[in-house]
Amino acid sequence: MAEQPGVEDVGGEHGHAGIAEELHAGLVVALIAGVILLVNTDGSVGFLTAVLAIYFIIAGLVKVTVAATNRGQSGAGWIAVNGILSLIIGLIIIADISNTKDWAIGLLLGIDFIFAGFTLLMIGTRAKQLSQEP
Repeated sequence: MAEQPGVEDVGGEHGHAGIAEELHAGLVVALIAGVILLVNTDGSVGFLTAVLAIYFIIAGLVKVTVAATNRGQSGAGWIAVNGILSLIIGLIIIADISNTKDWAIGLLLGIDFIFAGFTLLMIGTRAKQLSQEP
């Protein structure tokens, strides 16, 4: 396999199998949550917050499981940390849903927008660097 300049093979012999498993599992969980929200378009803010909390809990469990099955591979620790944080967020939201429904959706969307913007900025910066290389 030809390597690109500046790109390291962090997955060893198995490539990025752990990351691919996480992406596939995360996709399934996100699709299920999305379908639930689409089917229940007249749901209250409390319902939306409950779906969000359940999503975080399930996604956290999936990530921790993927990390455990890929223990020892590069990146598995970060997947585990992400899973634990997702679990904590879901449990915080569900523990006091009567109060968290007022702020959880806005806060999490804001965080997502910040990371999406940062990701696009990094992709654009890298694309510019690659276009200037001979």
